[in-house]
Amino acid sequence: VQDADFVYLASFLGGQRCEIVILLPEGHALALAEAFRGAKAEVVRYAPKEENERARTPKLKVVLHASGESTLEPQDAGLVDPMVHNRANVIDALRTLGYMEDDTNPIVPAIAKLFHANRVGALTLWPLGFAMAEVVALLDRVGFSRLQANPGDLIFVFPKATANDSKATLTRYGSRVCAEIAKGGGPFMLKDAPTQEVVRVFLERLGYLSAPFDEDVGEAIDVFAAVGKNQRSLQSLGLGALPKLSVHAASAGLHAALALPQSHGIWQLAPQDTALRGAFANKKLIRSVKAQAKEVFEAMEVYLKSEGLPVHRTYNKSLLEVQKHWAGADKYVRR
Repeated sequence: VQDADFVYLASFLGGQRCEIVILLPEGHALALAEAFRGAKAEVVRYAPKEENERARTPKLKVVLHASGESTLEPQDAGLVDPMVHNRANVIDALRTLGYMEDDTNPIVPAIAKLFHANRVGALTLWPLGFAMAEVVALLDRVGFSRLQANPGDLIFVFPKATANDSKATLTRYGSRVCAEIAKGGGPFMLKDAPTQEVVRVFLERLGYLSAPFDEDVGEAIDVFAAVGKNQRSLQSLGLGALPKLSVHAASAGLHAALALPQSHGIWQLAPQDTALRGAFANKKLIRSVKAQAKEVFEAMEVYLKSEGLPVHRTYNKSLLEVQKHWAGADKYVRR
């Protein structure tokens, strides 16, 4: 597998006392491997063909700065296997300092919070092998007894967009995961604050809240929770029912999902309207694919009414409603 969506499935099957074995290529999907190990799955590596290995090496690395923001920078040093470092010692230090509760917690958010809280400089956060090497170097240089414990007020966010394995993607980014990260804009840290503030900032940065057509927090949370990767992540945290709650309860639940040490911090951006614009332009529902958002929003309302579907207050939820309708129709035709 090469998809983080299977982590939730592995967690579920593990809970049913199934033995889970995950097959991944050597030197790749390092953060994904950590996620599967956290789900109590055994990760088995295989050696891909040389040409495939070259095609899957990411061309960018993620550098998280002391400010809490990140940059994507070129990298051609290959990959560092995170398992060449003493992972047990790193986890022990992170647990002692309160950045992890146990070894099932994801390690990437813990390392990011450690570096940010201690202001020890920039961290090459991804690929994971670099982060492991740098945290080992930090512990060797400083010793964890001199490092600040987890202040408990940091939230790690690692946005991802959707990408494919096309030749163009691999040529530009080196791997699909690298493309997802690059298009997601890079990870960042948030300082914890009252729920309303944290949730609003988070949703704005991932594209779920914006003026003037996406200002309803309740609908923004509904859309966020319905997007594939987010839905599965929330379910794995026991928070899959957010869309059924009041806006206040849903906001509190989302705040908890962001802050829990069990969260990987990986969240999917708001859905894109590129395909919808193309389809609507072909149907003459909008003048062109470059139509103003107001025109597209109005066209979605007309279309939803014509199909007997619910009409919503926001652009993103209207878009999601159309996409769900088309996906359902597509499944019906395939049968």
